[in-house]
Amino acid sequence: MKDGKDKFENPEFSYSEPEKDTAFRIQWGAKGIGFGEFTFFYRDGKLMCDNECMSKEFVKKALCAMVDNCESVDQ
Repeated sequence: MKDGKDKFENPEFSYSEPEKDTAFRIQWGAKGIGFGEFTFFYRDGKLMCDNECMSKEFVKKALCAMVDNCESVDQ
C-alpha cells in the first residue's frame, strides 16, 4: 500500500447488497444492563442496524466481545 499500512491493520471493507428481506441478527445479554438483539439489514441500498436504542459504541463493544470470546475454526 502507498501509505505503508498493513491491509489487515486498516481494511477497506466493501459490502454487497443481499437478497431482499435478508437480515443478520445477534442476540446479546450483558450483566447489569439486560438483553436484546441487533438486526442488520439493507434499506434503500444502505446497511442499517436496528440497535434497540443502544448506542453505536455499545454495538461495537458487543460485536468485539463476541469475536474476542469465540474460538476460530480456521486458526
